Amino acid sequence: MVVGGNASVSTLTLNIASGTSTYSGTLGGAGADENNLALTKTGAGTLVLNAANTYTGGTTLSQGHLQLGANNALGGGSSAFNFAGGILDANNHSASIGALSLTASSTINLVADSTHASLTFTSATGNSGVTLTINNWSGTAGQSGTDDQIFVSGTASAQFLADINFAGISTGAMQLGTGEIVPVPEPANVALGVFGVLLVGLGLGRHFQGVMKLLTPNFKLQRSSKLETARPNGAQWGLF
Repeated sequence: MVVGGNASVSTLTLNIASGTSTYSGTLGGAGADENNLALTKTGAGTLVLNAANTYTGGTTLSQGHLQLGANNALGGGSSAFNFAGGILDANNHSASIGALSLTASSTINLVADSTHASLTFTSATGNSGVTLTINNWSGTAGQSGTDDQIFVSGTASAQFLADINFAGISTGAMQLGTGEIVPVPEPANVALGVFGVLLVGLGLGRHFQGVMKLLTPNFKLQRSSKLETARPNGAQWGLF
């Protein structure tokens, strides 16, 4: 067991230079301040977390692989996750995770098989010029996945959605009303449910429970409490 124990957050940095290292103990504990612990993974090797953990200081993945060996290995919904490079291997395990931040190009490896698992983040933000590649997603673009799934229970920023690449399917993502993050359907002018995209003169929109990104250079629509509009080449677009 590794615990914090201080009023301020302590950081545990694990540098796995090569090969695979498995940690089967727990990170965090039930005592006073014991969950005040953060995890940073560096090095080109693989770190496997083989237990459910309760630490709340967050996780930073900078290099190599971080593999889930148990459900809820990443500390729960109050523990943020910073993709700063590296690869998160879901490995057929589910996890509730705090706020996702994408600060360097990174990867999530799902598993395409008969075992269903899901990763649920409380929110998600991205950065221009970086990519989050998602491998092995199964399903039909624009619809709920049929195997492993990724959810953002709160707000997924427009930048984050633009930063996603579903390998072999599409660049750019949409957030369904359930919070699930899925590939953008092609062709991009298909209807989403009973909604349509129209060229309008006033850029007005009503509340919307999904996301569509049109594959033009400067046009995105994102899920939010109110419709956000973009104006490619001076035009105004709305969703009704």
